[in-house]
Amino acid sequence: MDDRRKHVRFRSSTIMQYKDGIFSAHADVLTKDVSLGGVCFFSDKKVKLGQIIKVKLFYDSKVPAKAITGKVVWSTPYSDNISKGYLNGLTFIR
Repeated sequence: MDDRRKHVRFRSSTIMQYKDGIFSAHADVLTKDVSLGGVCFFSDKKVKLGQIIKVKLFYDSKVPAKAITGKVVWSTPYSDNISKGYLNGLTFIR
């Protein structure tokens, strides 16, 4: 199987906060995995493809999260025995 990813992904169930518009509130979501190139996260709603959003990843309560800008590259419906919503892929913009 050919994996086209440039960076190794690490499973990471951590809180991520994102804002998808000037007038929108921050949404707290859970990540699935993260790499140097981007992050995969769960959300209640589909995030618009191509949208530029600012995110904050909270790994440690003692270290303030830094804002990172990214572009939504995919969004797909997701469901399991516990929840349903969307799984989204974000690539970091440097």
